[in-house]
Amino acid sequence: MIKVLKETPVTAYGRDCLEQLVQDDDMHACVACELCAYHGWNGYPECTADCCTVHGCTMNANTYFLLSIK
Repeated sequence: MIKVLKETPVTAYGRDCLEQLVQDDDMHACVACELCAYHGWNGYPECTADCCTVHGCTMNANTYFLLSIK
C-alpha cells in the first residue's frame, strides 16, 4: 500500500504539481530510486551531497518522491 508521508507544492516542467514523499510497503528488491521523480539526479558536486541527502528520502528503502499534477 502506498502512503503519502509529505506533500509540498512545487513547479516542475512549467506546471504546478505536488511533490509527494511516499512510502510503498508492497515494494520489493529496493527499487525506490528507480521509481523516484529525481531518478538520475547527480546532486551538487560542489558540496558532495547526494540525492538522498538533498531531498530527504533514504537509499535502499521503500520511500521515494513522486510528482503529482494538481
